[in-house]
Amino acid sequence: MEINIDELLDEGQDYFIDLIKRMLYNEDENIFDRIDFENDNIFTEPLLFSYFNSEKKLISLDQILFGYSNKSRRKFSVSSNDRGVIFLPKHAYLFTNLCSDVLDFEYTEEDQIVLTKDGHQVDFRLEEIRYSSVCETIEITDSIDSFASLYFYHWAGRDEQEMRKFVAASEVDLSTYAPMIDEALGLLKRVFPKEYARYVRTMRRIVLFSNNRLRNFATRSAQGTIFLNVNEYSNTTFFLEEIIHQASHCVFNMATYNTQSYFVVDPDDTVAQYSNDKTDHRGLYGALHGIYTTGQIVDLFIQLLESDSNLNFDREMRYELMGRLAVNKNRHNIGLEAISWETIFTSKGNSLFQYYYLKLDQNIENNPKHFKYDVEDHPIVFSYWKFEHDNPIDQYFSNK
Repeated sequence: MEINIDELLDEGQDYFIDLIKRMLYNEDENIFDRIDFENDNIFTEPLLFSYFNSEKKLISLDQILFGYSNKSRRKFSVSSNDRGVIFLPKHAYLFTNLCSDVLDFEYTEEDQIVLTKDGHQVDFRLEEIRYSSVCETIEITDSIDSFASLYFYHWAGRDEQEMRKFVAASEVDLSTYAPMIDEALGLLKRVFPKEYARYVRTMRRIVLFSNNRLRNFATRSAQGTIFLNVNEYSNTTFFLEEIIHQASHCVFNMATYNTQSYFVVDPDDTVAQYSNDKTDHRGLYGALHGIYTTGQIVDLFIQLLESDSNLNFDREMRYELMGRLAVNKNRHNIGLEAISWETIFTSKGNSLFQYYYLKLDQNIENNPKHFKYDVEDHPIVFSYWKFEHDNPIDQYFSNK
């Protein structure tokens, strides 16, 4: 059965937009006096997903929607994050010295912002939002908003106080990484326009951070935002893989909006509950995500490497791309294929799983030259040093 991901995306986007509109109206029945009901771009703002998925309303709707509004509401409360930054989506970042605080915000008749705390004016520095030069709707930032901070605080296996200190000090030089992000996006736009269009529909914000004990991620609770963990080795190849990987999570989140319709059990049940591997604590839905995202990386990377004209990489970067493709062989059989499908999937869910599992399986089976490398003990997070150590680059190119 052929799966049309774009049809699923259409359904999912309509569902999410309608849901956000209804939830906004339930919060404030006059909300559409300030924002354009017909502007769907508003209702895919990631902070709206965070707001409605969080028990604690750490950022007000007025703050989230100010940049999208007609500015008729000029006075309201705003919240700063752990670095003292007040984020006004679609408008600006305001840098203050007041961390994790609530301030009074006023937008004057002269279109000036005034911040006060307990009646005293607060100094701030306004910084414009940085968008990708390739796509004007994709923001690149290192600012971790108050909702997103919770993902770091509660990271499994990490000390909460340690994570709080990290978030409060988290800062990345955007000028170093933005050009490489743009190069990766530009390549995707040129070579894979349909896939790129899916990313543009579902990804609104790229948040950069740097911590060697954490990983890249995307979450449905902040649908539209991807979080990329960068370091001195992060290059265009890294961003190419991780944009495909994390943006594909955003695509799959939206395409499978009615998650329960794919399962006869709770999608959050662990794989271990239904398989012989009692150490696999991933949720079933999360494992299904993995088939899709891994499959997209493999499919697109094979196409890139099969067409040299698409790449303008030097020898090392090309070899890194080859390594990043090769390690996905280890991520092929991940547990779901060993479970009788009737046990966990509906017919609809099984069709989705089989389609993307077989696509990934056939890509690996039909392209053995891309998976012939020694990657048996490669770590989960790709290491070019480890790959090149086990598969010397000079040996590869001398055999060409």
